[in-house]
Amino acid sequence: MWLTIRAETAQHALGRLELPNLSSTATLGCASAVLITGFPSEVTATNCWIVAPAAGEQCIVIDPGIGVGGQLDEVIAEHRLHPVAVLLTHGHIDHTFSVVPV
Repeated sequence: MWLTIRAETAQHALGRLELPNLSSTATLGCASAVLITGFPSEVTATNCWIVAPAAGEQCIVIDPGIGVGGQLDEVIAEHRLHPVAVLLTHGHIDHTFSVVPV
């Protein structure tokens, strides 16, 4: 399931991370949208997230843990995304296991 949020909200939530096509001056009627999806890993149920400015764009993957490869590949293919970075919230194996395949 994709969520659409205002660009300025996404920039605030992601701190100073630079995402393409985001406008901090967007207004509600014509705001740039950010696509966000998350799903639990099959092994530990920790959440993996994908954030992109739109379908067909570059994306970041957050906390690609154990057993997320299949779901991650499906979402990336379905929305024609191009992973360019991995963001880890911390160094535990249940959050970092699939960094290299991404």
